[in-house]
Amino acid sequence: MAEPQAQKRQRTDESFQSENQPLTKKAKTTSELKLGAWESWVFPPEFYNRLSEVQFTHRVFDELQRRNRSRRSHPSRPVETSLSILSGNCRHQDVARFARQGGPDLSDLRGYPYPPVESQWTVAMAATHSYNPSIEPPSLALASSQANNVVQIPPETTPIDVNFGTHLADHSIHLYDTTPPPDLDELKAAMTIPRPLLSLSNFSESDFRAFLNSVRDAGTVDELLVDVIPTLLGPKVFNYATAQNEIFDNLRPLTDGSLAAAKPHLYDGARPMMVYKSIRDYLGEIIVPWTAEGAPVVPNFFFEVGDRGGVDAARLQARYHGALGARAMHGLQNLWIEFPVYDGKAYTYSATFYEGMIQIFAHHVTAPTKEGFLPQYHMSLELPRYGKFVASEVH
Repeated sequence: MAEPQAQKRQRTDESFQSENQPLTKKAKTTSELKLGAWESWVFPPEFYNRLSEVQFTHRVFDELQRRNRSRRSHPSRPVETSLSILSGNCRHQDVARFARQGGPDLSDLRGYPYPPVESQWTVAMAATHSYNPSIEPPSLALASSQANNVVQIPPETTPIDVNFGTHLADHSIHLYDTTPPPDLDELKAAMTIPRPLLSLSNFSESDFRAFLNSVRDAGTVDELLVDVIPTLLGPKVFNYATAQNEIFDNLRPLTDGSLAAAKPHLYDGARPMMVYKSIRDYLGEIIVPWTAEGAPVVPNFFFEVGDRGGVDAARLQARYHGALGARAMHGLQNLWIEFPVYDGKAYTYSATFYEGMIQIFAHHVTAPTKEGFLPQYHMSLELPRYGKFVASEVH
């Protein structure tokens, strides 16, 4: 009997030790690692080097500071200046030795204010391979008009600001341009049909007031996506799939590769089983946003929620993500075709939600303006006037 008691006591001691041992840190999943890398992503230097026009934002200032720090050398031991060297009456060997010893004493310049921002940009750009001294550098002066255009966004989103919009325009992703919009008459007619689930018999006045309260109380994008957006989108149907806050890390870059992977708040696409595997493999970098099992493919509807970033940031995200969807649809439609066909019709849509208002946009592709250039992606302004929902006067 003694032996079983000893074994029992041993198991008890082991249990006590395991309960009092410090907990080991749980290993992060692949999705958590991807999300962490995405959230810490910043624009690379070439993003700013290639912009046709740079406007001053907090991120531009951070980039200037980073470049200035990288150019700043470690201070050398001050040496006594030589009057003969400063006057020019010296030999080449004297100049070389003077430089090796640290040069003139510049300690009296410590604390002197930095030069204007534009001069800093010129110095920083001169250090890059893409700098061309014959081209006038973009002005980054702290003008009040530019300061008002800075799009303030929460830290957990991609860096969306006015320079992001300039980058899109530089790569033929247009917003409200002069291109004739696609024919949207059929879609507009469909949007005027009332949804039965929102009739008074199914969605009472008290339901509507409760919905308005949920709009008012939602303080984050996640709360809006959980408590508000499902009511607007209605019930799911089988022939499409939905995903939320997923990183599009399997797509080929739409511009020059200097942007972070897209991460729409919500998007709809086809179920993988609806597209032949051979086609998914062939067009994978265009129509398969991410490779998890069951992930929606061929994205063609995006929903962006404006939080602290405001409606401007939501529209920029919709503009970028809608172009990705338009490329996916166009690639699928032109499969096995030698020369792509551009019919000017919209097959991709996006919506933004900000402060109780929905705006709906159409995205379509047109042919490149010149041979060898990229296709032109367009975001139509025609739909918002037909697709507004206002949750107003919530007191």
